[in-house]
Amino acid sequence: MDGTDKLALAGFLISLFALCWNIALTRVRWPRIGVAVRQSVTISFDGPHQEHYHLVVVNKGAEAVTIANVGLQSADASLVLDYESDKYRGRPVPDGDSSPPCRIEGHGCLVWVYKEDLLRKFPQGTQVIGYADRYKSFRRWPKRQRTIVRRTNSIVPVPRAGGA
Repeated sequence: MDGTDKLALAGFLISLFALCWNIALTRVRWPRIGVAVRQSVTISFDGPHQEHYHLVVVNKGAEAVTIANVGLQSADASLVLDYESDKYRGRPVPDGDSSPPCRIEGHGCLVWVYKEDLLRKFPQGTQVIGYADRYKSFRRWPKRQRTIVRRTNSIVPVPRAGGA
């Protein structure tokens, strides 16, 4: 192996390393969202306690992502509090950092607070999960991924305690 072959091999290895590095960097920067529902209770001595659910949507990537819609639903999806449809129909919507569609910057989060008056739709003992729909790029292939919205659900359901 002469000097030219060694130089060509070194150039090939450097370009292969650069390609792998850029693929890994793209994967790390890609927007990924996580959804969590946190329960809090305000206790009042002169009346029933007030239950609140905090729907937290976190962008774990370094690039910004646009959230199309958020909401709460029962674990069996029979009861739904959907922000977009409730706002469209003139129903009360949760208090929050922003109104969907909204943008979450890299490593950022947004929070929506569902108070007792909205949560009355869920009976006591119902397992409640949160969800967020985000916009994604359109794909021609595969056919099963042709929608422009991807839904992310919370992993841990929260049991509804109900007003007492």
